[in-house]
Amino acid sequence: MKDRDLTPDTKWIICMWDIKGDDVKDTAKFLKRSLAQVTSIIDECKANGYYDMVRRHIEHFEIVNAKRAIENFASALRGQQGVIEYEQ
Repeated sequence: MKDRDLTPDTKWIICMWDIKGDDVKDTAKFLKRSLAQVTSIIDECKANGYYDMVRRHIEHFEIVNAKRAIENFASALRGQQGVIEYEQ
């Protein structure tokens, strides 16, 4: 397979899927890229800090969304006369 030029989102997607535990072979297949290119991108991103930046962004996103889900759940319980206490 001939390696194609990277789009602005390609590195992000490859790192994100790797962080989430997806198999690099599947990533290569889904993105129609060679396994060597995907592996090279992951190695490069780990070396230059981009991989860790993606990881931090994903963790922040998940924390923010989990907090919103808890707040919405607590609000729904309060609306039904239920009580739930949680720490903010």
